[in-house]
Amino acid sequence: MPIRRDSRGRWRYRKVISLPDGTSRRICGTPAINKKWAAEQAEEAHIRRLMEAATNPKQRKEVPTFEEWFLGRYMKEWCEGQQNKPGTITEKRSIFDHHLRGFFGPLKLDEIDVGMIQGLKATLNDVSTRFKKPLSLKTRNNVLGVVSNVLRYAEEVGLLERAPRIRPYRFERPAIASWELEEWCRFVDSARRHGQGMMVAALLAGDAGLRLGEVLGLRWEDLDLVAGRLTVTRQIRKGVEGTPKGGRRRSVPMTSSLATALKALPQVRVGRVVCTPQGEPVAEAALKHGIYGVCRAAGLPGRSWHALRHTFATHAARFGANPWRLQAWLGHSTITMTMRYVHHVEEHHRPIPDDILAAGNAVTDPDERVIAMLGARSAIVRGNRVATETHALSRT
Repeated sequence: MPIRRDSRGRWRYRKVISLPDGTSRRICGTPAINKKWAAEQAEEAHIRRLMEAATNPKQRKEVPTFEEWFLGRYMKEWCEGQQNKPGTITEKRSIFDHHLRGFFGPLKLDEIDVGMIQGLKATLNDVSTRFKKPLSLKTRNNVLGVVSNVLRYAEEVGLLERAPRIRPYRFERPAIASWELEEWCRFVDSARRHGQGMMVAALLAGDAGLRLGEVLGLRWEDLDLVAGRLTVTRQIRKGVEGTPKGGRRRSVPMTSSLATALKALPQVRVGRVVCTPQGEPVAEAALKHGIYGVCRAAGLPGRSWHALRHTFATHAARFGANPWRLQAWLGHSTITMTMRYVHHVEEHHRPIPDDILAAGNAVTDPDERVIAMLGARSAIVRGNRVATETHALSRT
């Protein structure tokens, strides 16, 4: 029955046609207009397209190898054309060098099918990190994501009829690593002893939720010390300045502790906020690795810089921040990412100390109340202390 109406009243066509090469092909579909005559026209157009394609086949394009395509047109047309961030390009090159060059490099793009993809996944199961640990499922998905992106672009430009389906791993997100209120006070006190530069950098992440690259890219013209707000407009990754993650600027209120620390900085208020005593930019590694020394001095387990951002988001959610306001402060692209912190707080309830509650009770505006409570966490506000040690951040 080539033309029929289904149980929901929708006209459909379905038919088996014979092609000039002797093969048969089943076609089916629905018309744009739900009428019998429209279904008949749609069927005729479908048959006509197949017959024209069979009698006038397109000339086959020369298909490059995976390595030629990745290092050539994909890098130039996609990565540079789409303005991938320097960190993203570096990560893609690293994934290619470590996981894809040896497995897919010499193969033609049209030789890579679902079986080859599954073979790559099996190979990744046996790969370990430099710490002799298996690759995490997130890392494996990052590898598969690069392969998918490379092959889908080859399909878009007509080198492949259809890119093979790639099934990513399903896994549960790891638990959020953040500091408790008492641990945060110890961390800030330790950062204070490591110098004003380290303390301000730590507060920018823990009191304003900035990422490491955003801390490095923050300039004095981005600060409004009178209004008590800062604007995130750039980040520095791998020594290259670019837009923040997601490509959008955002405005974040300052806590009183952060404002106090910024006003106490001795340098002229031009250029980078976090810099050496000579006003030169600080190397990313100086903060990235320096945080572990701060943790050791505070008697805390070593955690990465991003744990400070997690701490800001977790504490803000605990103090009653509106999720959509918190999303704007963090610069998340979706509310789902922000709700992770809300759910984490609901699952790990903690009492709020009286002095922090008192700081919030003195403010009526909901957003300002959260900021006041965040500022009351650290000993900087209660003791009005600033860094007095001679430690300084370096360029290396």
